Amino acid sequence: MSGKNSDREVSFSSGQCVMSAFEELGYAVGMVDPATYAGIRRLADGGFDCVSLCLHGVYGEDGCIQGHLDLIGLPYTSSDVLSSALAINKAMAKVI
Repeated sequence: MSGKNSDREVSFSSGQCVMSAFEELGYAVGMVDPATYAGIRRLADGGFDCVSLCLHGVYGEDGCIQGHLDLIGLPYTSSDVLSSALAINKAMAKVI
């Protein structure tokens, strides 16, 4: 959650709600902020089974983080790289 754009606070709020829901269901959860190198490294080194993305805007919904997760082999719960990249580009999404 969070990230590096103007939607950071909205993303953080969404992420807190999702974390609370997972915790209530008995899952062990951890928050990662990909706005820093340490956050990105934690995804690779953190022992996560799956990532539930709560990122909004550029570097969140545009496929960038999904591409990183694909490269490190970590599954995630959102659209893939291509779908995300097309969806954030409204002009291209209308063409498709």
